[in-house]
Amino acid sequence: MRIAHFLSDSKFVDEHITKYFESDFSNDYFFLKKENNYSGKNTDKVSYVQPESADYQNLVNSIDNYDIVILYYLNKDKVKLLKAI
Repeated sequence: MRIAHFLSDSKFVDEHITKYFESDFSNDYFFLKKENNYSGKNTDKVSYVQPESADYQNLVNSIDNYDIVILYYLNKDKVKLLKAI
């Protein structure tokens, strides 16, 4: 099973990654925000995606590759993502 995690609050990224660290699933973490201000201990596990960018559009187009999509702390950018997928 493959899970896409969308985060945007840098204070809680590490906490959420730790929850799924030893799971049997494939977890992909995306930091969805206009500016990348995440500098925690898991920077190697998090992909920065700027809303409305080419990477964002590629992710929307390939979202079917995921079995589950988790949106943490719903905000305007994540509502737009939800509508796009």
